[in-house]
Amino acid sequence: MAFHLHVYFDARSRPTALALRERIAALSADAILGRIHDGPVAFHPRAMYQVTVSDAELGPVLSQVLAERGELSVLVHPLHGDVWAEHTDDAMWIGPRLALDRARLRRAGSAAAGPRLRS
Repeated sequence: MAFHLHVYFDARSRPTALALRERIAALSADAILGRIHDGPVAFHPRAMYQVTVSDAELGPVLSQVLAERGELSVLVHPLHGDVWAEHTDDAMWIGPRLALDRARLRRAGSAAAGPRLRS
């Protein structure tokens, strides 16, 4: 199983977020680093990027995130095909929880058989 980490930032925390991104890349050669979005995207309320890691990589990557996230909010969830559950019931927050746009998330969940958010 694979997991997404959504790392949220604002103008002040952007340097911390980008440094964390580089540390994750150095730690895990198999991590897939998504695009950096400098504003809200889809149902995500803030600038962010996502990282995809395997279950084998999740522990070391989470240790790195916990050690270096500063004040960043990070949403961690499995990828199993139910977009709604992935981002709500099966999700874990590290740092302050942010409010996802639930209406847009619901639409994305109902369209799960179609295109998914790509980074």
